[in-house]
Amino acid sequence: MAFSPDLINKLESGLSRFIQWGESKGIKFEGSRVLKYIEFLRCYRDALERNEIDDLIRSRGTAHLDQIPHEIAELVYLYESLRDFRDPKLKSRFQSIIQGPELLEDDVTGSARDIQFELEITALLFQAKINNLRFDSRHDLVCSLYHNPLIVECKRPRKNGTLREAYAKGAHQIESSALIAENPNTKGIVALDLTQIIFPALNGSRYSSLKEMEEAFIKAFMQTWLRLQITIIDYSDRVSALHLFSRAPWYLEIAGSYVSIPTKQNLIVINTRDYQKNQKIAYTYRDFLMRVGNPSLIPN
Repeated sequence: MAFSPDLINKLESGLSRFIQWGESKGIKFEGSRVLKYIEFLRCYRDALERNEIDDLIRSRGTAHLDQIPHEIAELVYLYESLRDFRDPKLKSRFQSIIQGPELLEDDVTGSARDIQFELEITALLFQAKINNLRFDSRHDLVCSLYHNPLIVECKRPRKNGTLREAYAKGAHQIESSALIAENPNTKGIVALDLTQIIFPALNGSRYSSLKEMEEAFIKAFMQTWLRLQITIIDYSDRVSALHLFSRAPWYLEIAGSYVSIPTKQNLIVINTRDYQKNQKIAYTYRDFLMRVGNPSLIPN
């Protein structure tokens, strides 16, 4: 389904604001995917005006064209969510995420989307107004719950075979943290982006209603979680919970056409070792996220 001129204008406006803000912070956009997105939108508008949109779709591919607006919207969302976040490391984080390939599914070995996932979690927590949120030289993120440090380690496994390894690495970083010596009540969350595992590429799945699409998404999400659930209790109660995240566009039928719909899911899984303390932290963390979304919560 072709983009409307209004959508193109909205995406261009968002990118322009992002660039203006970024340049004021010293971010360099030369050679970045942001400029490639702007050029793509210009080409798309020209194709619409010349009635040559079918030629553009054939040359680029439908799946590619469907994903580009979501990639642009994600960058604009992160900028708008974090432009008031006062952390000296924010500039370098944004400088990193605008590099790399244009599409998420093509960023297999690079770190741009790894850091983008860190910013995704940062945006959620910053909007939720969690206390003392900051980037940390020893960890991805550190904030506070109940006046104690809460470490958040963000991992983006690419394949099923690396899922347990990604969790184990995050758990080890929490268990071995120097913050524990400073405060024995330090706890942690391991955040895992499962997008590449659940939806490594658009599979053309089509649905007739939002309810049907949501049910299919949750089913796929839970099937992936079942591969990991045994390992969370193999580690100490320092890891209070897992934060499972995924985003992907699916196709929804509207008026006889299929429209690409972006979706995001957050699932909080409690570590049942030292259940009373970890339940309290997991529920409070979930309650913060509920201010900006609708995360689900289950015990391990």
